[in-house]
Amino acid sequence: MDKMLRDIKAWLNHTKEGPRRTKEDLARFELLWNTLRGLILEIKDKENPEDLEKDFLDKVMYTGKIYRFHRKFKHSFPYGIDFDGYDRSWTAQTDLSKMYIFNKDCKYLEISRVLTEDDFGIDLNGFEEVANKYGEPFYLGSPAIKDEKEIIFPLKDDGKNEFKIIRL
Repeated sequence: MDKMLRDIKAWLNHTKEGPRRTKEDLARFELLWNTLRGLILEIKDKENPEDLEKDFLDKVMYTGKIYRFHRKFKHSFPYGIDFDGYDRSWTAQTDLSKMYIFNKDCKYLEISRVLTEDDFGIDLNGFEEVANKYGEPFYLGSPAIKDEKEIIFPLKDDGKNEFKIIRL
């Protein structure tokens, strides 16, 4: 568990404005995210999960709408985006004024999609909540980081994404 918590912290401490994660970094983090997905699937298959498992499933497995924003993009599909299938940071936050990373003078490419029980994300706020409830002190960071409502999900083009160019 300690390694998992350290790895999530390392993911969170990556700069939003600096260099992109390398393919090697993304591949290393895939082990973490796939481990968590496997745990979720294992719990889903149980007939009588324990309370901790129920809470984990309820808080960490994310279904619903998510968003990803790109400041650097081209104006036609695929918008200069590398849909490589690696996990990336998405958000469930709908009030973009709560997200510190936005510059109000810029245009952004908004990618959105709806996640289902068969194609779910990993809710980092939910992970923090469960870890702390069951005695593993873990904090995502500042209120600004928590307000991002970060969801981990692959950046893939499977026809389920919606695209829109927005200005805040």
